[in-house]
Amino acid sequence: DTASAGAALMSALGNTLVTQQAPVIGKNSTVSYNLTVTNPSNRPSKALYAIVQTYGGIWLTGAINPTTSDGVYDGGLYSYHTVTTPGHKDFQVVKIASIPANSTRTIALAARIDPNKAQSSGFDRINTSTVAKIDVRVVDTAAVTTTGSLEWLSTGRTIEWLNAGLRIDTQAPSQIKPDTQLVVGTGAVRVTGSVSDESAVPSVALEYTSSVNAVAQAVTCGAAVAGRWSCAVNVPSTATFISYRVRAADTYGQMSPWSAWYRSVVDRDNPTLVFDANSTTALSAAYVGGSPIRIGGLITDSTTTAAIQFCDDQQADCRTIVPSDNALTQTASSTKSVTSPMTAIAANPCNATAFDAYTVYPISVTNVAYGRVDTVTLNTTLAHAAAQEIDLWLQSPSGTRVALLTSTRNQTTNVRVTFDDTAVRKTTSISGTTTLGAAYAIVRPDGALATFTGEAAAGTWRLLACDRNSNGTTGSINNADLVIKTSSPARHQGAAWSTALVNTTGQDGVARRVRFWAVDSVGNVSASRSAVLTIDTVAPSLNVTQNDTIIFPGGSSNAFQGSISDGGTLDTLQAVVSSASNGSTVATYSLTPVAMTSMELQRLNYLQQRSLKNYTWNITPA
Repeated sequence: DTASAGAALMSALGNTLVTQQAPVIGKNSTVSYNLTVTNPSNRPSKALYAIVQTYGGIWLTGAINPTTSDGVYDGGLYSYHTVTTPGHKDFQVVKIASIPANSTRTIALAARIDPNKAQSSGFDRINTSTVAKIDVRVVDTAAVTTTGSLEWLSTGRTIEWLNAGLRIDTQAPSQIKPDTQLVVGTGAVRVTGSVSDESAVPSVALEYTSSVNAVAQAVTCGAAVAGRWSCAVNVPSTATFISYRVRAADTYGQMSPWSAWYRSVVDRDNPTLVFDANSTTALSAAYVGGSPIRIGGLITDSTTTAAIQFCDDQQADCRTIVPSDNALTQTASSTKSVTSPMTAIAANPCNATAFDAYTVYPISVTNVAYGRVDTVTLNTTLAHAAAQEIDLWLQSPSGTRVALLTSTRNQTTNVRVTFDDTAVRKTTSISGTTTLGAAYAIVRPDGALATFTGEAAAGTWRLLACDRNSNGTTGSINNADLVIKTSSPARHQGAAWSTALVNTTGQDGVARRVRFWAVDSVGNVSASRSAVLTIDTVAPSLNVTQNDTIIFPGGSSNAFQGSISDGGTLDTLQAVVSSASNGSTVATYSLTPVAMTSMELQRLNYLQQRSLKNYTWNITPA
């Protein structure tokens, strides 16, 4: 069936193959099929015939032997074909010799993939170029009547009918999008990104220039892995920006065009790190206590975001501290209009694989702040008495296409809409008559405009339109306004940060060396600050010995004596004498501890990285 119904059938088959993840092949690929026939009976079979037919972008290329009794003995082209290729056939006829009892026979069939294989019409070719299908009809007789096409076959009963389908990769890699690296450092830099293709992408290439060298430098990046690529560039130390573009080729040699140019600012400035007042005091104090022990401050970077690197050497605790404040960003909006409105929309089949036939409405975008797309919306007015027959797509400067208006809709006269991903209303709701000066109706496009996020904003955008024109009515795009919003690189400006030391409980005069430094997103490093904190979170240990039970006024003996152990500095040591009868204070003594030391204590302090001290004291009653 070469009419539109047949084309729709092949298109549906292609979609089914995609859904079922059928194997993918490409242009000029060779495909081998093995046709196996089994005779499970106890008697030899009679001779059989197999009629092998092709559909879509595939030729049969196996050698034909008119005298064979077991193999391909003839073939030909479909009657509507206008193109011939030596040795290539649309169909072949296979003889299968008698198969012995309980035996199997295998016939090899050879094919070649050609998405441009001629069909009954250009429209039919468009709809079948992504499908490679053969069917095999096994019959008991096949008599030759005339030569040249399938009409020369006179067949008997159909014994078996087999089908095999493959998807054809007919497109070069798409969506070759660098990651949003709005800021880069100097020296060796990796530019990374993503790419989409049905097949493997063994080759990614990049070209870049800089503010100090306008000559494009070529980089061979190698293969994309799991849809990701990485390219090494060398950013001059004096550059203020670099510009780059990317392209890729799939395993079948289909090369994408160059992407739009992307720009990244070069950041040569180091971040700055300051400590708050409490932290400054703690870092210079003789002893530090409390629970928890926190250190914090502010971090600033002129161009991008930054984080604090912290290490507590004795705890083997090194970690990244992310500022608690959100990074600052700035936004910008750019609105550009179609440069040649009112152009009539050409009547075409409106097939999603034939964009060359669409009417193009260019939109030139220049001088966009910050360079990368954040969000996109489009306002447009379509003047057409049968606007339900119009399809619209938007194409970015990098070649990415998003469907705006491709749904099946009711009778519509004129369309005046804003395509916006956040809209609730669908395009299928567009119907009736709209005046050309009406307010824009906000609708969600049939594709996702968010697909453009991260792409280069500057360049020539294209509104693509086609008219199915089933009723002979034509129309035009009266206006189209593209609104692109962009965002600046995020920056930390006086962003607060804080961290707590771990394992500080029960630490009595233990020394801990801590280090702080800041690193921004491109690797610039601030000056480092280090300090040794002597942590004391344990109260002094006090021992008391009572020497006398009766104290005489004016006596000179040590009524009480004892010892103290502490890792910090003793603040006060007092003894309070209270009345046994009523608890009132009789006397208060300010005592003077006497430091004691020993080789054993010094050894333990060294081993345990502490500063424990022992003291003795005594009370002589007055």
